[in-house]
Amino acid sequence: HDLEPSFISTSQQTRRSSNYGVVTRLGAGILRKISDDFQLFSQIQQSNYASATQMKLSENESNLETDLSSIDVKFGIRKLLGIRKSKVENSSARGNITDFSTPPFYGEVRLANSLGDSISWEDTVSGSDKFSSINNPKTENGLGYGIAIGKNIGKYRTAIVLEHQPATDFVTGAVTTAGGTTYQKLKVPLDITTAMIEAERDVISIPKGNVFLLGGIGQSQVKSGAMVYTTNS
Repeated sequence: HDLEPSFISTSQQTRRSSNYGVVTRLGAGILRKISDDFQLFSQIQQSNYASATQMKLSENESNLETDLSSIDVKFGIRKLLGIRKSKVENSSARGNITDFSTPPFYGEVRLANSLGDSISWEDTVSGSDKFSSINNPKTENGLGYGIAIGKNIGKYRTAIVLEHQPATDFVTGAVTTAGGTTYQKLKVPLDITTAMIEAERDVISIPKGNVFLLGGIGQSQVKSGAMVYTTNS
């Protein structure tokens, strides 16, 4: 017997999958003023991608569907847009005071990275090629970026958001099929694009800023590339 097993890595470039699913998001963050026109924000959030991926190995083999829940941190900068409205108030102690309101709109750029995730899965085919167990499914390289256009409404903000994660990988440990085949590991490249409507509400005032809560709902498109798997030779 060999003292160490040998391995072979095989890539199947079959039909690429492109799948759409609903995304929901909850989180909290801090928004700070850095000038009259610019704000910085940081937030932590949980995003849930329903039916995130459908990774098809071939016409007759496993069709793996997954739901993904990801914890992310996000940083960005906002540029306030629009005309500031002024309001002149008279104070007996200080004379006339001109108060300039926050502009009604803002543009935003953001960067995000995944802290961790949980994945549920289902193989929708039957027969010997059906996946019966998957060890430690997760995603890696979850860096993404995005843009947003939003509107300020007092303590509330709403925004239309577009995000992109171009190089995320779905990876696993050992995978076993119903027919007894064992893959030592699987790797599938993912390209994730998300369009979403987000809403924020300020809940606590801090120096030069606010703590806010956020929620969102939208749609994701997940493109799955060729599955690379490693088996005992």
